[in-house]
Amino acid sequence: MTVMKKQNIFTLFLSLLKVKHTSNYSNKYFDEHPNKNNLLGISQMLSNYKIENIAFKVDPTKDSLKEIEPPFLVHVKDGFSLVTGLNNEQIELYIKEEKILLPIDNFIRMWSGVILVGEANEKSIEPEYTKNKKQELIGTFIKSCLSLSILIIIIKLVTISKFYNDWGLLTATLLNGIGIYMLFTSFETTEN
Repeated sequence: MTVMKKQNIFTLFLSLLKVKHTSNYSNKYFDEHPNKNNLLGISQMLSNYKIENIAFKVDPTKDSLKEIEPPFLVHVKDGFSLVTGLNNEQIELYIKEEKILLPIDNFIRMWSGVILVGEANEKSIEPEYTKNKKQELIGTFIKSCLSLSILIIIIKLVTISKFYNDWGLLTATLLNGIGIYMLFTSFETTEN
């Protein structure tokens, strides 16, 4: 078993289906959804993005898996997982937001046979996508400007006033700059 990068399965599913969405809104929507851990809730979330979806139960066998083209959601012992790829020997999926490669036989033992398939179309999009995208871009721009401003202030202090001779003052200024940046990002996180 190989463990790789973590990612929210709902947002990843949207990406794989090539549905226009913003990370901030999609992650928040998934994290705060009261039924994110059941089939009805996941289906409702997909429907809210105008993604046609259907759930069904099959016999948990290799043959039934080969019938369906990834990506699709499956129910396993620990909840829902997103299947992103498979071949005759192994399956690539996200379990609890971790990308994992498993031998197919191991997966079959933990799979209930429940599958949820989503199909995006030209109408599939995040609710209020344009507004959310604009907010995300503004937030990124403000963060970039703040970082650049802090960097410019530090460079000016170091080069113009021979500030670099006083390491204590330089360290304090640097830590204050980092603190201001962290404070800003924490306010932005609580705002979303």
